[in-house]
Amino acid sequence: MVPLIERRSYDLDGHLTHLDRVRREGAGFTGLLVNDLTYDARGKVRTAQTWSAVAEISTQTAKISYAGLGAVVSSEKWVPNSVRWEAEQFRTTAMGEVVRSRTDVGSQTSHFPVVSAFDVNGALQRKTPVLPVPDPTYTDTTYATYDLAGNAIRSGAVYQNQAALADRYYTATRTYYAADNRLLMERELVTFIPKNAVGALGRCESGRSPKATALGYLGDVRSSRASRVRRLG
Repeated sequence: MVPLIERRSYDLDGHLTHLDRVRREGAGFTGLLVNDLTYDARGKVRTAQTWSAVAEISTQTAKISYAGLGAVVSSEKWVPNSVRWEAEQFRTTAMGEVVRSRTDVGSQTSHFPVVSAFDVNGALQRKTPVLPVPDPTYTDTTYATYDLAGNAIRSGAVYQNQAALADRYYTATRTYYAADNRLLMERELVTFIPKNAVGALGRCESGRSPKATALGYLGDVRSSRASRVRRLG
């Protein structure tokens, strides 16, 4: 077994500021991971620098910004001396609910901002993109509805982008609960239409057909059963 040695450093408030993990090889050591973190006056992480022997990670730097009440309003992650970077922006309510967000990744086309709606209990109802120009052929929506006990009884997602000839998919889940709020059954409908799969008459000429599945739970969920209840097309 190859011995690993890990060294840690903390600030006066007990926050981890440095982690160094190495592996002994003969008379020397091989570095595996190095993390350096800084914090703001509230003890929240401001920056994190990572070096890893894993090629996919290599060297990365992350920076996080917060609102006055502590909610994250932005985060950035990049690899020095390269075009690999990610940026996220958030707008939140006083309760910390994200009502608007945006994500950009490297040289990819900027993603549309996304707005979210919540009910009076703070449960997410839907998420939809904000388009610069209304486009009825573009849809990217996540939605959920709840019962009086706060259980999600319907949820799903719809994605369609005809202008980019992208794949289209639709998912919907219906969940059933017992009187004591235990989960009884979950039904899921999944529709996937690959790009260029719709003919002149609107029929799906290739690709996977829509399907519906049901997952039932018995008692305290120690046992369950799954079955396909219907196949369309």
